Amino acid sequence: MTNVPGDANRLRAVIAKIDTDNPLKVPFSFNQGHISPRLDRLEAKLAYMAEYIAYLEQRIESLEEQVVS
Repeated sequence: MTNVPGDANRLRAVIAKIDTDNPLKVPFSFNQGHISPRLDRLEAKLAYMAEYIAYLEQRIESLEEQVVS
């Protein structure tokens, strides 16, 4: 089994970029302005994870087809 160069750390790199783009702020009395960056960050991570899982499922299917052939 071979991996595309740099693919091993791709997930960590994307999550680190999301963290950088959406820095956390300490909530102060549950002020929406302080909590929103946390929600944006979580939504971005979840969206990326969903896309990454779909990619992995597609990759597994293509590898299974190669094994069967």
